[in-house]
Amino acid sequence: MADEDKSVSGSYGTLNALRRASTRQTFGIGADGKIIYHNADVKPREMAGYRAIQDAFGIKPEGD
Repeated sequence: MADEDKSVSGSYGTLNALRRASTRQTFGIGADGKIIYHNADVKPREMAGYRAIQDAFGIKPEGD
């Protein structure tokens, strides 16, 4: 996400004030524009986070 002035990351509460950088977090936005899923503890190497996103959106993984 391009957020040069850090206003968006500040609004979503993802800004690390000490580093002046956003922390890695995942948001799922519903069709109505509301947040329906939020994961503040993203670990890219773990599939559990991706499965939670699939569950939140009602997506069945391939092969299930």
